[in-house]
Amino acid sequence: LFLNMLRAEYVQLMDRGMLPTRSEGAAQLIASVDAADDMVALGLSDWKILHRGIFSRNSILTKVKETLSPYHKVAPVRSKAGEFDLFTIVAFIDAHHTVCHRLLASDCLEMDSREVIIAESCREIDQARNLLQSNSIGAFHISKVRTVQLATMLFEVQKVQVKKWMSDGIVSEKEMEELLHVIKHGLDHTSDQVTSKVMQPFVEDRDVSYKFKRSTKSAKSAVPVESGDTE
Repeated sequence: LFLNMLRAEYVQLMDRGMLPTRSEGAAQLIASVDAADDMVALGLSDWKILHRGIFSRNSILTKVKETLSPYHKVAPVRSKAGEFDLFTIVAFIDAHHTVCHRLLASDCLEMDSREVIIAESCREIDQARNLLQSNSIGAFHISKVRTVQLATMLFEVQKVQVKKWMSDGIVSEKEMEELLHVIKHGLDHTSDQVTSKVMQPFVEDRDVSYKFKRSTKSAKSAVPVESGDTE
C-alpha cells in the first residue's frame, strides 16, 4: 500500500510540474518503487535501490547509456561516490513525508502496521538527509531547488492555459508555439542559473575546503614530536 501511494505521489509531482518528466529523478524514483515492490516482504528498500542506481555508474556501458539518455540532471552535485541530482533527493524526501502524513490520517491499515511502515519510511528519510549533510548541502541549496520546482510548476500551468487559448481560437497554433517557446526559455534560464550560479560554485568551494582540511591534517601528522614534549 505504501509503495502504491508513493508511486502515485511521484506521478502527481510530475503532473504538477514539481518533478520534470525529463529529469533523471522522474525515471529513477519510479524505477526504485517498482523494484522495491518486488521485495516488499523484506520491508521498504526503495532508498537503497535509488541510492545504488544513482551511484552505480562506473562501467563504460552505463556511461554510454547516460550520454544517449533523454533525461537530465536538474541540480547536479558532485560527491566522492559520484554525481547525483539534488532535485531527485528532495523529491524523494518530499514524497515520503507526504505519504507518511496521508497514512497517519487514514484508517486503511491497523495502527501497528501504520507505525511500522512509517518508522521504516522515516529511517529512509534520515538516510537521504545524511547523504545531503555529508556533502555539506543545507537549507540554502534546497531552497534553490524549490525555486526550480516552482518555475516548472508555473510552466506546466501556463502551458495548459496557452493550449486552451488555441483550442478556444484566441491564438493560432503558431502563436501558441511562440508563447510556449518564451515560457520554456524562462524555465531553462532559471534552471541554468541554479546550476551555474549556485550548485557549481558550491561544489568547487566545498572541494577546495575538503582539500585544505586534508592537507592541514597531513601537515600536522607529518610534524615530528620533539623529545621535550614527551617528557
